[in-house]
Amino acid sequence: QTEHALPPKREIAIALPKGQRLDFLIEKGTELGLTHIYFLLLERSIRKEFNQERAERLVREAASQSNQHHLLQFSLLSWKDLVQAK
Repeated sequence: QTEHALPPKREIAIALPKGQRLDFLIEKGTELGLTHIYFLLLERSIRKEFNQERAERLVREAASQSNQHHLLQFSLLSWKDLVQAK
């Protein structure tokens, strides 16, 4: 069993996209090697719900197909929380 070094941080922050765009973002972000997506819950955002189980399944499938050794992580937070955390 080979240990894989942690990838360099590759993070983005974005409002929750509506429709199939969320699935596309998760799949392509995983394939491109993003390490974290911060989904921002903004006052004027159209989409407010987030199915974490579905997102985790999409990440696992995309990671498997693109031979990624580390899974993409994601967080839901407000803009204020993001600024304070960084």
